[in-house]
Amino acid sequence: MKFVNQLFVRFSSIYGHLWSSRFQSADMLQAAKFEWASDINKFSGNDIAMAIEQCKKRFSKPPSLTEFMLLLPSGSVCHKEYIALPQKKSSKAFAQSHREKLKELLR
Repeated sequence: MKFVNQLFVRFSSIYGHLWSSRFQSADMLQAAKFEWASDINKFSGNDIAMAIEQCKKRFSKPPSLTEFMLLLPSGSVCHKEYIALPQKKSSKAFAQSHREKLKELLR
């Protein structure tokens, strides 16, 4: 929760009322901090600091949690890259037999 508290203070400094007005009550603030903590606690303080710097360059309004997560380094536990499965190679005979079966079904 340490990083989240620091992040919320920094965003208050950077975005002012635009950030703080998102949380209409102490309960909403705590709920938001919990949600952010559950996602960003997997990252280092340096990763979070770099993402905050990116926010300052890219966003004139405070980012959503989703927008912030996209600024964190890829390859982390939160951003696993999609790896395509190898395609199964088939023979012409196999493809032809399936075409024939489909034609039969469509008749």
